[in-house]
Amino acid sequence: MINIAILGLGFMGKKYLAAIEEIDEVQISAIIDDSAIENIDDIPYFKSLDDFLHSEIKVDLVVISTPNYLHFSQAKTLLEHGYHILIEKPFCLKGSEMETLIKIAQEKQLKIFFSTPNRFSPALAWLKKIQSENILGQPYLVQVNCFWNRDQRYYTPKSWKGRKELDGGTLYTQFFHFLDLILFTFGKAELLSSYMDTFRHQSLVEIEDTGVLTLKLATGGLVNFNFTTAVWDKNMETSMNIIAENGSVKITGQYFDEVSICNLKNYKFSLNDIADNECSNLQLNLKYALKKLSDTECDLEEMLYHQNLISLVENIYRSSK
Repeated sequence: MINIAILGLGFMGKKYLAAIEEIDEVQISAIIDDSAIENIDDIPYFKSLDDFLHSEIKVDLVVISTPNYLHFSQAKTLLEHGYHILIEKPFCLKGSEMETLIKIAQEKQLKIFFSTPNRFSPALAWLKKIQSENILGQPYLVQVNCFWNRDQRYYTPKSWKGRKELDGGTLYTQFFHFLDLILFTFGKAELLSSYMDTFRHQSLVEIEDTGVLTLKLATGGLVNFNFTTAVWDKNMETSMNIIAENGSVKITGQYFDEVSICNLKNYKFSLNDIADNECSNLQLNLKYALKKLSDTECDLEEMLYHQNLISLVENIYRSSK
């Protein structure tokens, strides 16, 4: 039996709780949250991370699902106390923070796992496959559109959300996964330009609500990433359009879960090419991490990838006009 503790029982913490409860041979052995309700399904709860650490309850993995600004300090503390961790995005707010975590993990031979559930979307897995098999050929242009709504229902008074030092910005909180999917699928990229502004949310937040990025892939293609949380009332669109040497592909859906267009040379697309997941993307993400727990070495390449991703986000904000 694998024992997991959840640190932070907010929106994402509750999602992890539900996902973990559906996985065989895994149990939640502790919940750590200052507003936790005592004895949730008879699970031991702790009001603080210090209380948990002093309890010496044995767990195999701690899931960190607290507000953004707490991720680094809590991850560092847990690693220093010898725990493997899985961090909800954003994993840190600075590349230097991620570098520190990697150093501790290596010294103590611990593992850091990352919340990347969209990678496990069947449509994205298919896209990754046809890209790696060179069915697409060279990507010429990748356009990602995330036109979302976040308003006063989300940015509530006294919340950490929308505060620059605590939230970081929409590329950390809303759109981090989509930058990951671009680099995960198409490889390394450098920033060419970044423009951000705040239109609708000037009285609500200290961060941008709209931005346009241009990246250049190491393979030579271009990426255009348009994102906003300023859409009125409800989300409007999430899509990825790919113009490549051998044709074009469009993926849509909140979690990139539908192939809307596939027109590729010498390739006939079928829905059978995309296998249905047996469970949620988040559960698959967790199962992947749990399987890797038994590995003798940490995945340094994956950790360095995420350090570079966080550094890219830092550079985007630093360079934004």
